[in-house]
Amino acid sequence: MRRLNERNHLADTNALTVTPRALDDFFDRFEAPAPDEDAISTDELNGALAVR
Repeated sequence: MRRLNERNHLADTNALTVTPRALDDFFDRFEAPAPDEDAISTDELNGALAVR
């Protein structure tokens, strides 16, 4: 929540205020990849990475 709180105070073009309620809603609707699907992970240094 600390990082979310810091991000909510940004004013750049990629800033989006996310409330704790909206975050809970996202987690409630999240579906993990099925066994035959790749999980996609991204980071700023290496880009996208498909993990099985």
